[in-house]
Amino acid sequence: MMSLASTLGRFEAPRNTPEQEAAAAAWKEGQRRLKVEERLARSGVPSRYRSASLDGCDRRIADWSASPSDVLLLRGDVGRGKTHAACAVLIANAAERTVLFATSLDLLRDFRSVFDGAAREADVMGRYRNVGLLAVDDLGKERPTDWALSKLFDVLDARIRQGKPTIVTTQYRSAELAARMASDGNAETAKAIVSRLGDRRNAVVAFDGPDRRLRNGR
Repeated sequence: MMSLASTLGRFEAPRNTPEQEAAAAAWKEGQRRLKVEERLARSGVPSRYRSASLDGCDRRIADWSASPSDVLLLRGDVGRGKTHAACAVLIANAAERTVLFATSLDLLRDFRSVFDGAAREADVMGRYRNVGLLAVDDLGKERPTDWALSKLFDVLDARIRQGKPTIVTTQYRSAELAARMASDGNAETAKAIVSRLGDRRNAVVAFDGPDRRLRNGR
């Protein structure tokens, strides 16, 4: 008498037709795009950079984007493409993780809302600490107070300890960045922030060349 296993072994699960496989792939891609659109809608990425692509970016940026870790520091004068590159990395990763773009002014404004009692510290700090990939644009452009500088350190330190990748853009080299942040804040905290950004495990990319905004007539 033939065993049940032998009998079942004669039957194969029905295979999808090429049309069914194509439809399933299209549905999956549609869901992926929907997730990306929803995340980007909440990301803070400026509308002018919503189509930013890694095409033409330094290879080191593309390599980091493929497997984000620690910090990607983009440094160079104004108009060199730092913000474009940062947004391109956020967009490229939006299908895999939550992403958030914030200027240094955005951060300080949010920190100030906590100090003024207009927002809960846990909500504001959690937003920046816990997002999958954070980009902080134009660090050093604003001069933070002691209290705001300590919160900035808390965010960066927490993200590094938790293994959450962070992108930082700045137009200043290390010494000048520390000096600017210490002008209205604590010098030791400013040095600690710069030290973490300059860690040898981080990727540092310098942006040279002409001002892209002037070249593009903007």
